[in-house]
Amino acid sequence: MAFRDPDISSSRIRQRRSFVAGESPAAGELRPGEVAVNAAGGSLFVGLLDGSAASHYPVVFKSKAEAQSVSGESLVNDTDLFFFAASNSTYRIEVAMAHLDENTGFCQLAVAVPAGASIYGSVVLPTGAFDLPWSDGSTSYVANELAKFVDHHHVVKTAATAGNVNFQFAQQSDGVFVTRSAGSWMLAAKVA
Repeated sequence: MAFRDPDISSSRIRQRRSFVAGESPAAGELRPGEVAVNAAGGSLFVGLLDGSAASHYPVVFKSKAEAQSVSGESLVNDTDLFFFAASNSTYRIEVAMAHLDENTGFCQLAVAVPAGASIYGSVVLPTGAFDLPWSDGSTSYVANELAKFVDHHHVVKTAATAGNVNFQFAQQSDGVFVTRSAGSWMLAAKVA
């Protein structure tokens, strides 16, 4: 990978960095203690004494300053609540979504994963929580909720295919809008 050298020509110091999701430093590219950042995937790397880069455990936090609205029953990828997942990896994710809707109050919620990945999780509502079973080979699960605030906790295990993990939502009834409120967020940590 071609990580750029730090920029120390101005009063702002920029670490070695890449803007291509999934890239990591090549062996020997980082000096011991040197830090590099993959800005596209939210990954952090540290050079070790043996010339390798430390395993990275990215944490991605995305907060939406503006609301996003969708109409209809087809699930739509959230334009801000997603992250790139490497192949053969395990992630712990949490999504907190507040939503506004017209009429019915029911919203379809899902987390789409790369092909071959599996997902397990739970959904926490103001009235209680429920577990969702492991879903192998499925791209998403759907929970229909009346609550205006939903907190999702999941484990995603990717297989040989890397790709985006996307939060998705839609209205339960066609012809009605649902709006994901500003301030909703996603937190993701690579754990293996």
